[in-house]
Amino acid sequence: MKTNDHYELADMERWDCLGQDVSYEKLESRVKDLVSQLTEEGLTIDELIVKMTEFEKGRIFKILERFIESETNFQKSIDLDPDNSVPYFSLGEVLLKQKKWEVSGANYQKSIDLGLNSGIVHYRLGICLCMQEKWNEAEASYRKSIELDSGNSLVHHELGRCLHKQRKFKEAGPIWKKLIELDTYNWRAFLNMGLSLERQGKNEEADHFYEKCRGMMEDSPEMLYYDTSVY
Repeated sequence: MKTNDHYELADMERWDCLGQDVSYEKLESRVKDLVSQLTEEGLTIDELIVKMTEFEKGRIFKILERFIESETNFQKSIDLDPDNSVPYFSLGEVLLKQKKWEVSGANYQKSIDLGLNSGIVHYRLGICLCMQEKWNEAEASYRKSIELDSGNSLVHHELGRCLHKQRKFKEAGPIWKKLIELDTYNWRAFLNMGLSLERQGKNEEADHFYEKCRGMMEDSPEMLYYDTSVY
């Protein structure tokens, strides 16, 4: 690993730090200090990791995409402090990376039960539930996420997809409309709004959104087919 690459370890996700006693800035500074020892003391990554807490080890291994090791360290962090919501969330993230949907979702739920009530946690839980085709539960998670953070366009997109999967096309309409407000150049939002209207028999209204979508895609070789798919 090159010297400049070491500082990528400090590019940490704010959501991993929710609910901790230390601020994001302090934790970021802590990692930067540790990383600087790689060059000042000539340490290897593995030698540096020995100096870290179990939670810090889990985070570094996650950044390095050493997910099995990260999983192990986050679990040790939970064993040391089972009432701290944050390691459960972080473990959920690592399990999500490995597509372990059920156990990932269980850890997100545990973090929520312990008080980590944020939009991103409910969003991640919704993803795990969708991947298990638990549409009703996923819908509830996405709606809670939007309640806590109404400006996240990704959650609106996933909620719209979840509603289409349940053939709740009328309910999906306002979600796609809101997504268009949040992201006016999102061709998928216009396409899915058209799909929602078409499934309700509102073909003229649907054509308006299809035309908008075609206009956005006119310079693309991609062909659009308006079927029951959801983008």
